[in-house]
Parts: sequence; structure tokens; C-alpha cells
Amino acid sequence: MSGWTVRVHAAPGSPQGSRGVRLHALLAPLDLCGLRLPPLEVELGADGWAVGRVGGETLWRIRLPETRALSALLGQCTATALHLADRLFLHAGVVAVRGRAVVLAGPSGAGKTSLVAALLAQGATYLSDEVAWLPLPDGVPDSVQVPDGVQVPDGVRVPDRVRSRHDGGPPEGAPCAFPFALPLAVKPWTLRALGALPAGEVVARDDDVTYVLPPRRAETRVPVALLVLLEGRGRRVRLRPLSPGAVFLALSRQPSSLQLARHRARRLVAAGD
Repeated sequence: MSGWTVRVHAAPGSPQGSRGVRLHALLAPLDLCGLRLPPLEVELGADGWAVGRVGGETLWRIRLPETRALSALLGQCTATALHLADRLFLHAGVVAVRGRAVVLAGPSGAGKTSLVAALLAQGATYLSDEVAWLPLPDGVPDSVQVPDGVQVPDGVRVPDRVRSRHDGGPPEGAPCAFPFALPLAVKPWTLRALGALPAGEVVARDDDVTYVLPPRRAETRVPVALLVLLEGRGRRVRLRPLSPGAVFLALSRQPSSLQLARHRARRLVAAGD
């Protein structure tokens, strides 16, 4: 992948080795748009434990679950990328419509992946399934695509602050979203809602989760035009505007770095007021 190296160590031919191959397939399409991260070493042990290290330092150690083990691994890798990049992020999907990004935020099960897939079927461009890197008034925003189940490891210590480089596109400080091309994580309820798998390449399967890489993907940052908060209540769709204060309260409840740095979140909301 461009900008980040993830090395997976496991015994060839073992169940862990098979997971390592599929994890590599999921991470292979990534292009960090100029962001440079230190390499991550992932060791998959025969005892069912997985360990992630950067620069010889252990960042996380988890016991892989009996089901959706690949999703757990991918979640750990992408959570590590977010911490290494030291950027503001939000649990959200992101698509581009007519050259403008739409950020779809909401709790798990609210329908983010289903709505992302439905918009893609209507001609939208794919940026993200699960995590958006958001703009700050004094910085350039990013968007990262990861599947459901991202777990932020407790006690993670980042060896070095990572700087990014971006060329072209909107001016510095403009509200934007960046592509980070991990596949859509299509779960059973998403498949039922859609009626069929979204168009694209089936990259891997993890029990009842199918990872699909959409063919229409953004290649550079896209200005953000709209933030949609999904409540996931019932089938009837109602749209209502929200004040900046209501947006801040709603976002502060989402799994994100806003929970760790709410003063940064207040600057984000103030910038959009």
C-alpha cells in the first residue's frame, strides 16, 4: 500500500496464515494521499493471540474472537493508523455527490453502510465506510475508510508524531474529506436492506461479513458539503436541520477522537457555524 507498511507474521498454511493473507488483501488498496506512517508489525500466534508493534514497541495485544476474527484484526490495524496519524476522526461513512462530500455519521446499526451503498448505486463516489478524518480550522482534513468494529487500543503510545504532505486540491484549511480505500464491510442486515451485494470486487469474506471494494472511488480530497446524523429509528425518513450546539452534542456521543479532545471538537463546530 502507498504510505504505510503492514507486515503480517504467521505460520504458512495455518488458519492464522490464511487470515494474514486475507488481511493483506484488504489493506493492499490503501493509498494515504501523501501521509507517511511508521511500519506496523502484526504477529498472529498459534495460540489465537494477535500482537501489533511499531518500532519494536507493543501497541496492542488481543485474543482473536471465534467469529469475525479478520474484522477484529482489520479494526486494530486501522485504529493504529488513526493514532499514528494523530488526526481528528469520526465514526462515519463518506461519499461524494457532484464533487462534494457528504459525511454520514451515526451509531452502529443506524444504516451508514446501507446508505453509503445505496448512494453508490445512484452514482456517488466512494470515500469511506466507517471512519472520517474531519477538518480543523487550522489544518487539512482527511477521511479514512474502515469496516465496522474498529477498537481503539487502551494505553496506546505513539512513538513519533507523523506529518502529512498533500498536493493540489482545495486550499489549506478548507473542509474536505480524503479517500482511504478499504472495502465496504457488508453485514447480513446491510445485505437484507440492499437485496444484493453492492457493485464491486469481493476482496474477502469473514464469516457473515463480505468485503466489497467499490469500483468508483475518489482519488483526491473532496470539499465537504453536508453532515448527516443518522438515528436509525424506523423506516420513515425525516430530515431536520440541527444547530451547531446540537451537532456538537451528537458528535461527542459518537465513537471518535472527539471524546478524547472535546476542545478540538468545539473548534470544529465553531468553524462551521
